[in-house]
Amino acid sequence: YNTNETVITDRSKVCLLRAMSQEERKKLINNLVKKFYAGRYKNKKVTKYIVKDFLFEENIKFDNELVDILYVRLKSKAQTNKK
Repeated sequence: YNTNETVITDRSKVCLLRAMSQEERKKLINNLVKKFYAGRYKNKKVTKYIVKDFLFEENIKFDNELVDILYVRLKSKAQTNKK
């Protein structure tokens, strides 16, 4: 049966985040958070669809792991900014 899930044939793209060191991963996420809030997304409600759109607009190859990590980081930053 069809799950309508996108199949990525180039496995190196999927493993990119997992292949990074912890320090490289933190640096990447921090840079993406800065770019997110510096651009047109700064006043938008953070959803996973917005995060995916942001990554697509930035021409960043992503998998669900990157989307999840970035989403959580952006949501936590949005919560601290409200206080």
